[in-house]
Amino acid sequence: MTSDDLRRALADEGGSLRLRPLPTLAVSLLTELGAPPRLAAHLRAVHDVAAQIVDWLGDRCPDLDAPTLLLAAALHDIGKVRHPEELSGPGSSHEDGGYELLRARAVDERLKELRVAGPALVNALQQLIGSGRGAPKARKA
Repeated sequence: MTSDDLRRALADEGGSLRLRPLPTLAVSLLTELGAPPRLAAHLRAVHDVAAQIVDWLGDRCPDLDAPTLLLAAALHDIGKVRHPEELSGPGSSHEDGGYELLRARAVDERLKELRVAGPALVNALQQLIGSGRGAPKARKA
């Protein structure tokens, strides 16, 4: 795969998916690391779903740190750059690998926030669903 393939996966140029762009930090890291295009496309899809959930939560969860949650979604599998076999097979080596990649690039402060972002989102969703206000509906393309 070429860097053009990665660029297309990050930007969805000419594509019909209309996914939201990844945060700038995620794009920079994926580009710097020469991420496989398949990984970049996956991270964009997960980031877009996370953005839909964050949009739906809106005023329901004023304490939700949307930028951190969206960055977490955009970087959750970045360790697969070091463990590409886990793109198509089982494994968890990418979890420690991703942490080390981020740490080596001085993303330490954001890492502290990312460790609480996921559980915070799950907790907010559980509270909303348990309150009878329902779950988000899928966005139409």
